[in-house]
Amino acid sequence: MICAAILAFIIHLTGFGKAVFAIGGNRQAARFSGVPVARTRMLVFVIAGIFSALAAIFYLGNFDTAQANMAADQLLPAITAVILGGVSAYGGTGTIPGVVLALILLQVLETGLGVAGLSGQEQTISVGILLIIAISGGAAINTVRNLSRRREQRESIAFAETEEVPQAAAINVEAQPAHEQER
Repeated sequence: MICAAILAFIIHLTGFGKAVFAIGGNRQAARFSGVPVARTRMLVFVIAGIFSALAAIFYLGNFDTAQANMAADQLLPAITAVILGGVSAYGGTGTIPGVVLALILLQVLETGLGVAGLSGQEQTISVGILLIIAISGGAAINTVRNLSRRREQRESIAFAETEEVPQAAAINVEAQPAHEQER
């Protein structure tokens, strides 16, 4: 939780965090805005490496041996927590508190399924189904949001086109000399 709080502070309240979101949203636009893209990306990879090393140390504290694929079964829950927490798979959006809440939700779900007597495979299937629902729900929300924006843009363009004609007529009336307006 301490690491999550520190990371949340860095990502959401510093210029570095804003640069990370900008690069995730559109790398080229971030570069044109003056964000040092290469340096920021390198620093993100360094931070990810540090956190990966810490996670590996804590994970290996529970075992006597180490293998390259020891935590392979944790990949699906990790991806599900990130997507369920509101982080876009395409970059540019997401929050640390959302991911922490999604991790808590997943742990409660897995514990509840274990208490209910479901096997490990059935628990993995349920997490996979939750991931599919999260991705589908996010895609549906984005589609509805984009359709709504397009409709609003079309309506504002149509409204602007209808408003331009009276304004143009008013400009022409004002441009005429006073003796011609009386006619």
